[in-house]
Amino acid sequence: MKRAWLVLAPIVALAACDWELHRMNDQPRCEPMEVNPAVPGDHCDRPPPPRLSGRALIARGGDRFARFCATCHGELGTGQSQVAENMTLRPPPSLHEPRIVALPDERIERTIREGYGLMPGYRYELPAEDRRAVVEFLRVLQLSQDVQLDRLPPHLQQEARRWLP
Repeated sequence: MKRAWLVLAPIVALAACDWELHRMNDQPRCEPMEVNPAVPGDHCDRPPPPRLSGRALIARGGDRFARFCATCHGELGTGQSQVAENMTLRPPPSLHEPRIVALPDERIERTIREGYGLMPGYRYELPAEDRRAVVEFLRVLQLSQDVQLDRLPPHLQQEARRWLP
């Protein structure tokens, strides 16, 4: 009886397999101007939502940076925060270090998405558009903190001097 099962079990398992993989070939499809079956009253050819750009993208990134990144990296990205003071094993780095400034945007976005070292990934908390916004904000933040005063236009040099010690 055991031998019969040893012979029949693989045959039954193979018979249950979908050899044509028709499910992958025959995907449900929604043609333009058709009603979307997944969302009644909606059409298949909806335009994508508008993408943020310019100041709106940077403002969104600043908001997300303040919510998710500044806790450890600090408001200015220097790696100095109250949380960082208590991280004795490995404090978060300054985002102004040359090695981090030199990273391509894709690498920074991947780090936000997947995490790195003790930093958790924010794949589910930050959708792709928000991660892109954080990267844009970080680039602006890096430029704003590391700019040399004499490289600014004269009117901005005057403004900056009022804030310097």
